[in-house]
Amino acid sequence: MGREQGKADNAQAGKALGTRTIVRAGCATLARLAFEAHAAGRTACLVASSRSALAQLEAYARLFCANLSCADLNPATPLWAHPLVTIPQGLLVREEQMDWPRRLAALYALTTAGPHMVVASVESLVLRLPPTDFFAGTTLDLAPNATIPPEELLARLDELGYTRVPMVTRPGEMARRGDIVDVYASGFRHPLRVEFFDDTIEELRIFDEQTQRSLRNLGEATIVPASPWLRTKDMQEGFAKRLSELARQGSISSDIAYDCHKALEQGGRTLLPGSVYQTTSVLADWLPEDTLYLCEGEEATRRAFEETLEDLAARVQGTRAQVLQDAELVLRARGTYPWSGKVQGQTDGRARSKTTDGEEDCARLLVDPKVGLVFSEPLVVGVEARGMALVERPIRDFQELFKEPEARDRPWQYVSGLLREWLKSRRQILLSFTSARQRQRFVKLAAQE
Repeated sequence: MGREQGKADNAQAGKALGTRTIVRAGCATLARLAFEAHAAGRTACLVASSRSALAQLEAYARLFCANLSCADLNPATPLWAHPLVTIPQGLLVREEQMDWPRRLAALYALTTAGPHMVVASVESLVLRLPPTDFFAGTTLDLAPNATIPPEELLARLDELGYTRVPMVTRPGEMARRGDIVDVYASGFRHPLRVEFFDDTIEELRIFDEQTQRSLRNLGEATIVPASPWLRTKDMQEGFAKRLSELARQGSISSDIAYDCHKALEQGGRTLLPGSVYQTTSVLADWLPEDTLYLCEGEEATRRAFEETLEDLAARVQGTRAQVLQDAELVLRARGTYPWSGKVQGQTDGRARSKTTDGEEDCARLLVDPKVGLVFSEPLVVGVEARGMALVERPIRDFQELFKEPEARDRPWQYVSGLLREWLKSRRQILLSFTSARQRQRFVKLAAQE
C-alpha cells in the first residue's frame, strides 16, 4: 500500500488553488506573509530548502509572534500551546539523530485547533510518517490526585516508546527513584517529575534536568509518544506481518527484509515508518486543504526536492544506511510535492501594484482563498515583469531608518524621543539589539536623555 499511496500524492482531494510569484523578497518577507496568513485564520507552511534557511525562517517567524519573540517565562508550556510549529530537520538515519520526540510533538501540535505557522525543511516534507490517526488512543494524561500505580505508568511509557535510564537527560527518557517517576516528555523543554503517594499522583511538576530543581507545579500534563514504534503486542505483530507480506510479494529484497526484521526485534528505533506501517502519511496530510505554502523560487524548490530525494534514497538503501530500507516505501513519490493536486497555474493579478510598499498586493494575496502557493523568485531579467514586488531591504545601520538630517546625525537620541512618544499610546515596546555592547550603549544614551 506504500507504493499505491505514493501514487496518490499527486491526487489529493480539494479544490485546486493558484500560484503567485513575488520578487525582491527574502526570508523575512515570507515569514511575515505566513504570520499575516495565520492572523487571517489560515495555516501557512514555510518551506526551507536548506538547514540555514530553516533556521532563518524559524527565527523570523518567531520574531513576528509577539508571545514568542520575548523569553517564554513559563517553562511548563508544551510545544503545541504555541501557533508556531517547526518540524525538525528531516531524515537522519542514525537513531540518536532522528529526534522522534520533537518530531512527534510537532505532529501532535498540528492535530490541535489551528491555524498554525509551520516551518519545515524539504527533507521533512518528503519523509513518510505514521498515519494521521496515530495519536488516537496513544496519549496519556496525568494530573495530581489521579490514580495509577508507578509500575503501570512506567509500562505505559514503555509502550509509548520511552527508554528507561538511571537519570533523564533528553526527550524520550524515563527514570524511577522510589516514589518518584521522571519522564522527559515529547514537546516539553524540561522533564516532568511525578511524585506518588502509594498509587496516587501527589505532585506533578517541571524540573531542571541540570540542577534537578523544581521549576513549576502542573495541574495536568499530556504525554505523547516518543517514538512511532509503539511497543504493544498487536503493533509489533502487525509490523512483522507487514514486512513478511512485502517480502513474499517481492516488494522488498531479501536483504532489506532481513535488516528490517532484525531492527524490529531490537525495538524498531532505526526503522522508518514507511517500512512497516500499512498506511502512512506525508506532512501535507496533517495540514488543512487550504494551507498556504511559501517557498523560494520555483526552479530552486523543484531542484531542492529532486536533490533531497536522491540524497535520502542513497542514505536508506546505500552503504551509509544503518538499516537497509526501500526508498519508495519510506519517501514520497518522485515528481510530487505537498501542493500536488491542490495548486494549479498562476492566478490573476500578477502585475505589480502601483503602491510602492506592496501593502495592497500583500493584503490581496493573503485574503485571496484561490492562492495556495507563493514562490519568491530572485530578481533576474524577466522575473519582475510577471511577479509581485514585495521589496525586502536589510537595515544595517540606525541612520538608514531616518530621512531627516537631524535624525541621521543623532540617531540614538532620536530613537529615545520616539520612545517617549510611543509610550504614551502603547502598552509595551520591544527593542532588539544585535549585541550586548549595542544594548549597553543605547541604555547609557537613553539615560542621558
